[in-house]
Amino acid sequence: MTVTETKQPPMTAPRAPVSPGSESPGRPETIGQVDYRPDIDGLRAIAVLAVIGFHAFPAWIRGGFVGVDVFFVISGYLISTILLTGMERGSFRFSQFYIRRIRRIFPALIVVLLACMVAGWLVLFSFEYKALGKHVAGSAAFVSNFVLWNEAGYFDKAAETKPLLHIWSLGIEEQFYIVWPLLLYLTWRFRTGTLALLLLLLLGSFVLNVRAAGIDPTADFFSPLTRFWELMAGAVLAYLSLYPAVLQWISRRPSPKAFSWLGAAGASYPTANDVKAICGLLLVVTAVLVIDGSKGYPGWWALLPVAGTYLMIAAGPNTWIGNRLLATKMLVAVGLISYPLYLWHWPLLSFIRIVNGTAPSAAAATLAILLSFALAWLTYLLVEKPLRFGKSAPVKAAALLAVMAAIGLAGYVTYAKGGFAFRNPGAEDLVAAAQDYEHSEGLTLGNPDAPVTILVGDSTMGQYIPRVRKLIEQSTVDLGRSRIVFDLEGACPPIPDIASDQIRGCAQFVDKVLPTLDGEKIKTVALAAWWTPEFTDTRYYLRSDPSKVLLRDSEAAQDRALDNFAALISHLVGAGKRVFVLLETPSSNIYDPETLMPTGWRRLLARPKIPESPTRAQMEKFVGKISDKIQRVAEAAGARVIKPLDYLCDSEFCPIADKDGHFIYYNYGHLRQSYVRDHATYIDQIFQPDVDHALPIDGSSAR
Repeated sequence: MTVTETKQPPMTAPRAPVSPGSESPGRPETIGQVDYRPDIDGLRAIAVLAVIGFHAFPAWIRGGFVGVDVFFVISGYLISTILLTGMERGSFRFSQFYIRRIRRIFPALIVVLLACMVAGWLVLFSFEYKALGKHVAGSAAFVSNFVLWNEAGYFDKAAETKPLLHIWSLGIEEQFYIVWPLLLYLTWRFRTGTLALLLLLLLGSFVLNVRAAGIDPTADFFSPLTRFWELMAGAVLAYLSLYPAVLQWISRRPSPKAFSWLGAAGASYPTANDVKAICGLLLVVTAVLVIDGSKGYPGWWALLPVAGTYLMIAAGPNTWIGNRLLATKMLVAVGLISYPLYLWHWPLLSFIRIVNGTAPSAAAATLAILLSFALAWLTYLLVEKPLRFGKSAPVKAAALLAVMAAIGLAGYVTYAKGGFAFRNPGAEDLVAAAQDYEHSEGLTLGNPDAPVTILVGDSTMGQYIPRVRKLIEQSTVDLGRSRIVFDLEGACPPIPDIASDQIRGCAQFVDKVLPTLDGEKIKTVALAAWWTPEFTDTRYYLRSDPSKVLLRDSEAAQDRALDNFAALISHLVGAGKRVFVLLETPSSNIYDPETLMPTGWRRLLARPKIPESPTRAQMEKFVGKISDKIQRVAEAAGARVIKPLDYLCDSEFCPIADKDGHFIYYNYGHLRQSYVRDHATYIDQIFQPDVDHALPIDGSSAR
């Protein structure tokens, strides 16, 4: 969500300009005249309603998130109009600009951040409140997009459980307005290449966006560099609307009608403007209906909402779409509160999701949206208007800045203090288990000239790092005489030729790592993955298969993958390597501490109810078919197979907690760090050259 400086009727100030028609390329005809456009408030309303619809009813409005892109274009247009107008008049001051930004942005955001902190104190467990504190600090500093970008990954918490997830777009916008006024001022000051700068920044950012979409979709989504082009599109439109003769002067062929589609046409071309507005609306609607989360967004797809918004604004206020739809009283009223409405709606939906432990029902989502409208109106009337308008602007801005800094500090302290665990006395171990994991993308320890033991796989291999550290502390592993390497890629089984369009790094990982395992210094190789889900649920295929048949859809495709795995093992064994294959640990949602958390608004006062552990028969059935195949082909190829179920389960059950009542698991399929450190003894044999095959223990460490 983005916000702009526009004041609302009947106020007079920063508003969209009427289209000038000067013949001179140097000055706009109506640079001093800035008229309010109710159709832009209506466009804001459509954008925020699309976003809210997506968040509340994602199965029905799958592309509603493009509303944020609509806001970016609107913001770039209106703010750039203000900047250009002020610079042309000679009245622009950086201090005044940022004072106005603070008065526009801070009041509603402060209220929402405070409300989230208070609500979180009452209903969030410490690990949840710790995360909220980090997001409050990031939101207050307008770097939320970087915080979320840094969190993204295999173990990232569900987006629905982050009440301030939506503030990322505000971070993008404010980062833009830190650099954009200065760049524009410098080019304006020296009267050189303003339009060239606009187009260069737009094109450069767009190219980065398209490139990142195919390489790093997370970076493409959250990076300001790949999003600035959307605001620049609005800035280009602002410039061309104020200086339409520039294009005529450049081409030396005056043809106002030919340039009307770029935003330079005035009231003289009503039919063209109507067509432009209709085309723009169709592009935005198409984006909402066609785009979904699988499309690699923004990328090329973002052209739909960006171009559509550009055309609707460029068409001007006096079109059929503008007058009959966008400028209607209902949409204009929603547009007036679009900023606080955007801020309120997502925290309400997210807190319902957290407290109930499941997605809001249609009825609950509807009530949350109605409440967000009410809170938005109250925020607009009681907070925004008094602080945004009126006298004493510098004093108000300074006070708002101080309050925002205090909120950011409070969020950081909450994060640093671990979310104040004393608030949830009934669930200490459950809360501890939900945070007890060492995330790692790889690890290298020991003497670079010593024999190497390399452990390759996904996060199910990475979970054993704490045990290796314990072995090092006990001197069971001597780093002076050995080298330990963990080579990891989340959700990526170490099978040659495998790939996934959703997990783009997997193919590069197996191509980079697997061919090096027969290196001379490598003496022991251990391979692990969450085999069953990656063969039966995840969208993996073999690149040598031109039809890209998914493993989950074809037993023949699974068998070909297993043949590749067996060939890898045979090659390594033939090269004199000791090869271990680790099968998966027990996995089920019933192991996940977060699913065991008490629900309801009094959840902090309730004690968790521990369900009965899954039976060993149930777990064997879940992992049996794939694990049996993995074990069979691995042993046939010469590998030594370690089966964690033999250690983590007894003859009847695969326990949720150990004999002392402490939870064993960090989530649905990964052991908690403290348990691995002391009890995952079954991997010790990997580091003991004299051990032949693993023998299961009696399961006494887990009850």
